[in-house]
Amino acid sequence: MTGKNHQFIAGWLLIASAVIATVAVMFSRAPLRGASDETLVGKPLAPIKITAEWSQEWDEERGTVALFRGLCRIEQGGRTITSESMVIWAHDSEETPGSFERMTVYLEGNVRIEDGSSSRTDQSHWLELDAGRGVTLTVRGRATDRSGRDDPLFKRAVQRRTGPARGKLRPTQLTVPSTNEPEPGWRSVSMQAPAGIRHVRVSPRSFSSPYNISSQLSTDTTPPEQVTLITGGVNVLVEGTAPGGIDFGVVDLSADRVVIWTDDFQPDQQQSPDQKYQIYLEGNIVIRQRDNVRDMTHKILAERAYYDARDHRALILDAEVETYISQIDSSIRLRADRIRQNSDKNFHAQNAWVTTSQYGVPGYRLQASDIFLENREAGLFSNSAPPRVDPQTGKVIQQDHYWVTALNSQFLVDQFPLFNAPKIVIPAENVSTNSSPFQGGSFGVDRIFGVQAKAYFDAFSILGIARPQNPNANLTLELDDYSRRGPGFGTKGNYNGTDANGNTYLGLISGNYVNDSSTDNLGFDRRSLIPPNTNRGIFQWENRYNLDDYNAVIRSEIGYQSDRNYQEEYQEQKFDKNKDVETFVQGQQKLTDNAAYSIFGRAQVNNFENNTQWLPKGDLYFLGEPVIGNLVNYSSHSSAGYATMNSAAAPTDPTEVFTPLPYMTNGSGVVAQTRHEFAA
Repeated sequence: MTGKNHQFIAGWLLIASAVIATVAVMFSRAPLRGASDETLVGKPLAPIKITAEWSQEWDEERGTVALFRGLCRIEQGGRTITSESMVIWAHDSEETPGSFERMTVYLEGNVRIEDGSSSRTDQSHWLELDAGRGVTLTVRGRATDRSGRDDPLFKRAVQRRTGPARGKLRPTQLTVPSTNEPEPGWRSVSMQAPAGIRHVRVSPRSFSSPYNISSQLSTDTTPPEQVTLITGGVNVLVEGTAPGGIDFGVVDLSADRVVIWTDDFQPDQQQSPDQKYQIYLEGNIVIRQRDNVRDMTHKILAERAYYDARDHRALILDAEVETYISQIDSSIRLRADRIRQNSDKNFHAQNAWVTTSQYGVPGYRLQASDIFLENREAGLFSNSAPPRVDPQTGKVIQQDHYWVTALNSQFLVDQFPLFNAPKIVIPAENVSTNSSPFQGGSFGVDRIFGVQAKAYFDAFSILGIARPQNPNANLTLELDDYSRRGPGFGTKGNYNGTDANGNTYLGLISGNYVNDSSTDNLGFDRRSLIPPNTNRGIFQWENRYNLDDYNAVIRSEIGYQSDRNYQEEYQEQKFDKNKDVETFVQGQQKLTDNAAYSIFGRAQVNNFENNTQWLPKGDLYFLGEPVIGNLVNYSSHSSAGYATMNSAAAPTDPTEVFTPLPYMTNGSGVVAQTRHEFAA
C-alpha cells in the first residue's frame, strides 16, 4: 500500500470516514448559459487527449461510440474540460481510413470549462470537436465487447442530441497552430500504475474455524465488479511500501462478516494502489495499525464499518478509537456514534467524547455533539525547531499537527461538568488533564468583594492558536466574578526563546480588568473611596533581550494602571512587595571586564504617581580599572540626560487623604554629573 493509502487508513483509525471530492473542469471559452452548445469543427486545432477512469466502446455505422465515467477529461490546445461522465461519437474520416474526422461530445455532471483566462461551470454541455490532428485515449478500465445503448447515460445523450433545437451554435476563437502530421485513429495509451504495491491477504479469524466464502461477478454496475461475501470470522491484512521505500506498517482488520468489492478477488493478491478495493465489515470489528513513520499505534473497535482503499472513503458506526502517541507517552481515546472521514487528514465524529483516561468510564473527558480532527500546517507562531529526518533515507519526515475542534462541548470530571463552551479548539497532544483548556479555579467569600469565583483557561486551546515551540510560551486566560464589585477578566503568561542569530530572550506579561460598581476599602481612614471610573485594571509587560555576541542586554517594561488604588485594592501583595509599575527601556553593554555603559529612557504613563521622565539618560561606568602599573584602581560614574519631573495629580475623590511630597515639583532640564575614585 502506498504512503497515501496508509495515511488514509491511519487517519480512519483515528476517527474514520470520507467524502470523495470530485473535481471537474470543462472545456469552452465562450460563456455558458444553461446547457451550452458549440462547434470547433473546421478549426486548425491541436490533438485531442481524453482520460477517464473507465470506458465502454462499441462500433456503429461510420464511427465509434464510447461511454466514459469517473474523472473524465478532454484537453485540446490550451483548453481543458472535465466532468463526471460523458458520451463521445467519434466519426470516421472519409479521406484517411482508420482515423477520425470529428467528435460529438456530451458531458454531464459537475462540468467545468477552462481556457487559461476564464473558467465556467454547468451540469451538462454539448460540443463538436475537430479530430483531424489525432486522438489519444487513456483509461484505467476498458470494455469493448458490449454495447451501451441501454445505459441511462447514453439515452440522455441521445435525447439531447436528437431533441429540440439546441440554439444557435457559437463559433470559438481557439486556434493552436501545429505543424504535426495528422495521427491515425484512436490511439490508446495504458494508464501507468503509481509507484508502490498494495498487498492484501484474507484469512480466517481463527484457523480452527475456517470461513465461508461466496464470490460472483455483478453485472448490475458499470463497470462490472467482483463481489465477495465472507462469513464465519475474517481477518484482512493490508500492507505496502510507499514510493521511496518508506514502510507505513500493516493494517489488521478483523470482523465476523466481510463484503469485498474489487476487480478480481483473490485471498492473497497484490494490487496497484489505484485499483478498486472496498470493504464492508460487520460484527465485533477490531482494527489495528502501527504507523512507523509517525510513531503512533492505532486500535479501533466497532460494530459496522466501511472503507474504500482507492477512493479513501470511510464510515464507522458505534466506534471507539484508541491511538498511542509516543511524544506524550499516552493514549487518546475517542468514543462516537458515528465517525466519518472527510479527507485524508480531516475527520468528523458525532455524539462523541475524547479523553486520555484508560478507565472504562473515564474520570475526565471532553464531550461534544461534534468533534473534528484535522491536520494543520505551522501555527500562528513560527517554529524554528529542526525537522525530523529519516535516518535511512535522509529525507525530511512530514510533520503532522493534529487539532481537535469540539462543538457544544462540556468538560467533565467524573459526572460533573466544569464548564460548557460552544466551540473549543485544542492541539490533539494536549487532550489531557495537565494541558486541557480548563486550568483550574478558585472560590472565596469576604466583606470587600463578596462571593469571588475565578476560572483559568489555557489561552492557546481556547483561541485555537498553535502553541509555539520557539518561543516556548504559556498564556492563561482568567474569568472573574465578584458579587459586590462586578465581572472581570485577565491574562498571565511567560515566554522564552532564541532568535535566528542565537540570542536569547524571555519575558512576563500580565493584565486584569474589572467593571467595578462599588467603592474601595483600603483600611483605617480609607474605608469607602470612590474610583474615578468603573472600568479599572492594570497591565504589565517585562522583557529581557540578551545580545551575547556584543556583551549587551536590552531590558524593557510597559506598565499601566487605571487609577492609584487599583493594585492596592485587588493585588495587595504585589503592591506591598513589588517595585513600582513603570514604562521604560534600557540598553546596557559591557565594554571590558571593568567598563560598561547604558542608555535609559523612561516615560510617565500614570499621572497619579510622582515620576521623573528621562528623555533619555546615558551612564558610563569604570569599576576597579588598574592604572599606573596596577598600583592604583580607578572607578568612576558619569551620567547626562534630559529629565522631566512630574508631581502626582490629586485624587478625584475629595475624601481621600492626599499629601504632596514637598520636594516633588514640576520641572525639566539637563542633568549631568560625574564621580571619580582612585584607590591604592
